Amino acid sequence: MRPDCLKTLNRQGCDQRDCDFIWKVNGECMYAHKAVFAAHSPFFEDIYQLSENDKENIATIKNDSVDACAMKTIIDYLYNGEIKIAEDVGQSLLVTSNFLQMDWVEQQCKQQFKSSVELGNSFSIWGFAGELNADCVFGEELADHCFRYILRHFPQLIEDEGFLKLSIEKVEAILTHDGLCVQNEENAFKSVFHWINYGPEGRKSYLGKLMKHVDSRLFKPRFLRDYARSESLLNKELLRSLSNRKRKLGCWPDDIKALSRYGIPFPADHAATYKSHKKAANHLPLNECTESLTVSPMKERSGSNCYLIRK
Repeated sequence: MRPDCLKTLNRQGCDQRDCDFIWKVNGECMYAHKAVFAAHSPFFEDIYQLSENDKENIATIKNDSVDACAMKTIIDYLYNGEIKIAEDVGQSLLVTSNFLQMDWVEQQCKQQFKSSVELGNSFSIWGFAGELNADCVFGEELADHCFRYILRHFPQLIEDEGFLKLSIEKVEAILTHDGLCVQNEENAFKSVFHWINYGPEGRKSYLGKLMKHVDSRLFKPRFLRDYARSESLLNKELLRSLSNRKRKLGCWPDDIKALSRYGIPFPADHAATYKSHKKAANHLPLNECTESLTVSPMKERSGSNCYLIRK
């Protein structure tokens, strides 16, 4: 059908003229042409077949997830061949297009969500992805995409309200993940206290549990003492416990993943060398550690940075 014909039909729908079907969404009526709708989705075709048997020309969509504004956006697409995914209807449009079996619209929504994840919305989109139906594969994909974004940009998000509102389970999932990049361990420490202080009465009991995921051996000198001056939750007992742990444990991280935690790439072919040094260092107290690891950038090749690890 020619574009000018579709535009004419669209005007008829807006004017409620010469339409042969009515969609009722959240109490709002939308006038339509069966042929146009049925050509875009098997959902509409099935509904029209049922309506012909019942001699009805109106159908009510009884689904709380289907939004009238999203339905209007889809109707505009059916007649105009273009779709504008506004931020305020993106979530409802994804759910609505999935329900109506509008595959192309759904795919555009998915691409829009993935490409729009940024510092200001990563937690809200992560939460939305978790609310999608359990049988929605994209929900898992989007949640994983957001989660990995959060892991990569964690230092910039530790004071974000989205992070502060997370459950204890999600905070733990972030702090214990192999892919977490904190840049320095002080950021992991601060994230725990920011989260606790957002709701201290109900969260203080989790402090000890979360601090197990923070490696105090890697704090800068005097960090704990300086932080204690402004942090009332960092009492003498906890401060003493962290200081003792820093003194007693060896100077090497528990495993190789700790290096990526600080934004340092660790080539696989150096893993054996690392493990041999780690094994020897585990028997040395911190002040007797004789091995050190330095990472220096090499000449860039093929558009990517290479790194050389020396003893």
